[in-house]
Amino acid sequence: MQWKLYIPDGTRDILAKDAQLKRDTENAMIEVFRHAGFREIVTPTLEFFDSFSGHRDIIPEENMIKLVDDEGRILVLRPDLTVPCARVAATKLKDIRPLKLCYRGTIYRSKKERYLDLKEIAQAGCEIIGESGVAADAEIIVTAIESLLQSGLSDFTVELGQVNYFKGLMNGTDLPFEEKDHLRHLVDKKDFLGLEQQVEAHHIGGDLKKALIELPGLYGDTSLLKGLSSYDLDDKAKDAVANLSEVVAMVEQRGYGRYLALDLGMVGELSYYTGLIFQGFAPGFGTPILSGGRYDHLVEKFGDPTAATGFSVNVDFLLDILVNREEGDTE
Repeated sequence: MQWKLYIPDGTRDILAKDAQLKRDTENAMIEVFRHAGFREIVTPTLEFFDSFSGHRDIIPEENMIKLVDDEGRILVLRPDLTVPCARVAATKLKDIRPLKLCYRGTIYRSKKERYLDLKEIAQAGCEIIGESGVAADAEIIVTAIESLLQSGLSDFTVELGQVNYFKGLMNGTDLPFEEKDHLRHLVDKKDFLGLEQQVEAHHIGGDLKKALIELPGLYGDTSLLKGLSSYDLDDKAKDAVANLSEVVAMVEQRGYGRYLALDLGMVGELSYYTGLIFQGFAPGFGTPILSGGRYDHLVEKFGDPTAATGFSVNVDFLLDILVNREEGDTE
């Protein structure tokens, strides 16, 4: 076998037409970012493993591509672009707050991504570091929407969740962590029957029981928030609903409310995110094309405890949608 004629699994050659579309799309998004006041930075492809360790909820260690330098130190091909932004913010740019950064680049994962089976993935995104209010969350969502529109995508939905809603519901119980995590898993998998059985088994009653059982199905337009505010729940859950309501109102004021939906059952791994979370979807494409949220404890890993929020677009997924749409229009 002459391996020099082939490329590794999980990689691909992008030929002229698609390469031009990729550059145009990235440039269009970066223009949106710059217009909104974000400053582009470029971080190294190689980073120390220690920068990414301890974040299993977003980057499992086994998903990182590792190598060793001449001094025996473990390096990784960067598996994420938010973490390098946090490192730069806490070191080279620690005196600038609030700090608005944007980027475009390639990340590398050792396990294949869904759908495209890629190990190298193009991303573009933004981070606001040093602002904890809802205005920053709303600005990030607006910027995400505008970047998709500028790229040429017009039909999509940004689904909003709030990790503190589920955490607040769990505060209303005296369950051990393992049982709480089991309930989270059932909600995440939309296992209505299993969830109801577990709620009954733990003798959870009242408004808390209603809120938990309905959680996997809390998906739809933003009017769902009105019903949630009537429940007698833990303050953390109430504050989460209020936070979502404020963010939605701000995005609607900018004229982008039609792109929003709610998904309170969005409760994947929760230790990384600390508040608002969101994902962007296009019709007929089952994998998120963008994701983001508030992560107030990441920058402190590098010595600077400060609030942060951001998002990233999977450019490869976005390009696949745009190319398929273009091919469909020419048939």
